[in-house]
Amino acid sequence: MTRDAPGALIAVYDCREVRRGVGCPDPPADVRLEAANPPGTVSLEAVRALAEAVEAAARGARAAVRVRGEEDLLVLPLVVLLDQGWLVAYGQPGVGVAVVRVDRYAKVLALQLLSRLRPGPCPDGWWR
Repeated sequence: MTRDAPGALIAVYDCREVRRGVGCPDPPADVRLEAANPPGTVSLEAVRALAEAVEAAARGARAAVRVRGEEDLLVLPLVVLLDQGWLVAYGQPGVGVAVVRVDRYAKVLALQLLSRLRPGPCPDGWWR
């Protein structure tokens, strides 16, 4: 994810493709975070890591969040957390890369989709 300012970057990755492990190098980062996020969920632990990454990027740091589990749905809270003007790029298996510019519409859509998830039984709070 990048902002229109040079040097600002947030990478969120799980080193998995279609739920199979793939080798991937750690991206360049000033701040490295890790969070658990079960497949098909949005965990509170992951949202907290995303918030920390967004704060680091706001200070001009490059942040990387390595996800233990699956990062697919984390694009939704990330769009909500980011300021308008950021670009969010994420992989679409079998298709390529999708890019979304964070604006009011993208934030509303992300919130609507997040509101459709239901709470799960995990102690730290996660949604399916």
